[in-house]
Amino acid sequence: AALQGALERWRAAAAQAGCELQLGAAQQMQFACHRSDVDRMLDAVIENALAYAPGAPLVLSASGGALRIADGGPGLNGEAGELLFERFHREFIEVLFAGRDASVLGDRPLNPWGQIPNGPRPQPAWIDDEALAHYVSAFSDPLCWEHAISYYRYALPFHEVLTDAHAASGERYRSLSERDVADYWLHPGGMEKNPAWPKFPDYGPEDRHKRYPHRAMWLYGGYLGGSMAEGRTEVPSGNPFLDQFARYFPNLRARSVGGGHFLGEECAQYVNECLLGFLSGAL
Repeated sequence: AALQGALERWRAAAAQAGCELQLGAAQQMQFACHRSDVDRMLDAVIENALAYAPGAPLVLSASGGALRIADGGPGLNGEAGELLFERFHREFIEVLFAGRDASVLGDRPLNPWGQIPNGPRPQPAWIDDEALAHYVSAFSDPLCWEHAISYYRYALPFHEVLTDAHAASGERYRSLSERDVADYWLHPGGMEKNPAWPKFPDYGPEDRHKRYPHRAMWLYGGYLGGSMAEGRTEVPSGNPFLDQFARYFPNLRARSVGGGHFLGEECAQYVNECLLGFLSGAL
């Protein structure tokens, strides 16, 4: 039903672009999200395909637990994330979870994580050899690479925030295409060197006006706070991404956690102390 709806919504625009919309395999599938989320994802991908592959047939299909949209366009130039995971899917997991030297992944632009400090680190206490083997095995499936990349390419609706005095909120939003997002990841100097990086794309512009006035707690790791020190109370700020937390949650408490991305696993005791302190009203 979602694919048929997308065909109907985009039939006229596709005709103008000289594209023939086709429906391929259409297995019945269920998704743990709202139908509107699926429609929004399909619309973003179809819009991108019409922009960058005009005149080419566009085939929508659903099979093997995945929605697919295939066009006859030239694709993205250069090496994209699929190549990184194809070559280094085992090493990528071992860098993230087992303390392996990150230099094995190479550097920019193929490896967007080229800024990870090189040098081996101890395997974290929270993951054992059996769990590591499970992660390595699971991530050897090419479908996992596809979903990991598609999360950033399609599922997150990145928008550029533009000042507009005529808009009700004083700003308007430009949806970023697949090619726009890829330009971030594939910049020769790394994503931070892309001229558009300081703007920090927003993936929830419809919520920018909202505020949560009640008490809130933010636990953040070293990759956000710039330090692995534990127990700092200041709210990180200094760029649009960090500044949005205090804007959305004006009654915000914050604590730095001496970990990276997996705070609950890496620093379980301190995270529990902070959460219990917050829930009891002590923080």
